Amino acid sequence: MIDEVARERLARQLQLQPPEVIGVAGEVGELPPGSSYRVLAEWRSLEPRAAVAPSTAAVRGAVLLRPGSRFEVIDGLVAADGRVAVDPGAHVHDPWTPLGALLDASPEGRPPFPRRPVVVFAATETDPVKADWARRMVNRLVRREVEGRLAVPWIGDGLHLTRPCLVGAASVEALAPDVIVALDAGAAAQAAQWCASNRATVVIEMIDDVEITQRLVSWQIARARGRVRAQIGPRIGAPKLARLVARLSSGPQPAPPTDAAADEAASPRVVRENWAGTRAASRPTCLIVTGERAASTTIRWAGFVDHLEAAGIGVATASAERELPAGARDASLVVLAGVDRSPAITKLITTRKASRLATVLDVEGASLAAAADAAHETVAVSPEVLRLARECGCAIAATESGRAALTRMQLPSLTVPAMLTRARTAALRSSAADAHVHGDRGIGWCVGWAGEPVAAYVDAVGDGIAKLLADRPDLRVDIIGDPDRAPAGLRRNRRVSIVSELEPEPDLIAAWALHVWTPRLVGGDVVDDIRPLLEASSAGVPSVLPPEGRPSLDGIAGNKLVVSRADEPEGWAAALSRLLDDEGARSGAGAEARRWASAVHGSSACRMTVNRVLGWAQYEAQS
Repeated sequence: MIDEVARERLARQLQLQPPEVIGVAGEVGELPPGSSYRVLAEWRSLEPRAAVAPSTAAVRGAVLLRPGSRFEVIDGLVAADGRVAVDPGAHVHDPWTPLGALLDASPEGRPPFPRRPVVVFAATETDPVKADWARRMVNRLVRREVEGRLAVPWIGDGLHLTRPCLVGAASVEALAPDVIVALDAGAAAQAAQWCASNRATVVIEMIDDVEITQRLVSWQIARARGRVRAQIGPRIGAPKLARLVARLSSGPQPAPPTDAAADEAASPRVVRENWAGTRAASRPTCLIVTGERAASTTIRWAGFVDHLEAAGIGVATASAERELPAGARDASLVVLAGVDRSPAITKLITTRKASRLATVLDVEGASLAAAADAAHETVAVSPEVLRLARECGCAIAATESGRAALTRMQLPSLTVPAMLTRARTAALRSSAADAHVHGDRGIGWCVGWAGEPVAAYVDAVGDGIAKLLADRPDLRVDIIGDPDRAPAGLRRNRRVSIVSELEPEPDLIAAWALHVWTPRLVGGDVVDDIRPLLEASSAGVPSVLPPEGRPSLDGIAGNKLVVSRADEPEGWAAALSRLLDDEGARSGAGAEARRWASAVHGSSACRMTVNRVLGWAQYEAQS
């Protein structure tokens, strides 16, 4: 087994090798106690790329070869007809390898990027049946983006995506789990002691009751049971347990602050802006240079700035139309957003490259178009933007399609989706809780702003909504965006309100029954930012969207929310009408959308993303 992180590293290493090296290999390696194959791959990917070692021997692992290279596989060994470079930074896992002795968990068992929750299944008694159940559950959770771990006194044979570790305080301290699943009474009694000063860890008790799948335990005063937040039965499935873990990991913290933590928090701290520092400064700094393009650029980066500040990173913004601050030459990271090439920008990039400091270009959706003369339509970056991206050396995009276009141009790239500020997210959630006071206004639709490309099927959407207004005298529609971008037939309707605010009021969004999301499509891929979709989802409003937009919701959107005939007005009218009449389907889809927004694009995920951007950019600058 090889994780995507290791696979991408091998592909990049192969590009850096001389022509006589026909392939790059990752060897099968042993997992540290308490780690998974995916987490070890992420840790190993942080190793320097220059650490490859040429070899002509057969390799036990995975080998990425150049097209046309000859090879054969014999007894689990890959032999290539030529030189192969072995990369110690690419981990390959054998799930059937003997486990060896149980040891205390290693700190490398905790993911380097805290995007996925860590769940430790702990037992103090030897029970082969329960241990095998936990093994299978851990494997299933790992496949569902939850880092399951097994801490038991005994383990049998079987397929393992992780390496089990000893149960006890040492393993819990190393893994710092978000959740401990106590498999027996002994583990339940000792779990609080194992956690020590880790305030965030909650406990789930497993009970031998086949009639119960899951049951929450109250955390109210006089009713709480310490860290215990839920109970589960042996019939619970991995999807339901993963959702329970995500819910419990979101807070509140089950343990109060300690006196030591309170004393530290009370100590005076002097905070000053420091743009004159050097790379040796203890706190990293980021400067975002904005241009004068689409109005939504400012809103897109407001969330990024907010989460940089939350991560303790010094951040400032500057306009490319004015003189840049002197500290721009020494900032840990400079992001160019909506900026055109100019002598000042070129000089900034050149100066920072000489100091091996990262300058990253943000490639907007407006810069993406269909590739010319392509047999199959694909997304391509405009020549002007591509030229500036090559000068910077790396770029970020708001969508996977944008990143794929940059990758095809052999540019290091990263996807940085829309981020809402913490205040905006809280306001949307609060408004969702009070939405019943306002009542359903009907339908919301963001049509975008002047200067942004228009989706090809927008006229069909407008005609479908107009047909719906004619059939439903009580329906109201809110259109968010530039008035000139709204279809003429809707602008004249008295039951259509046009809101020309970059950030409409949260109460307005939360009161919608449905949200219509119409992203621009190129070659079947979404090239627009998901911000309208994210705001509606945060407020618990389900979004009706074209089939190509469904992957943006990570598969949460049901068939009822997808318009199968997105280029026909009747398709939009029928889908919207069906959902307006089905309150149960709307309610369920809204709840799923809210959970998706919180889990995939919540504060924890955003903080992980901004840290990852900083580390990735600095790594690329040093390579």
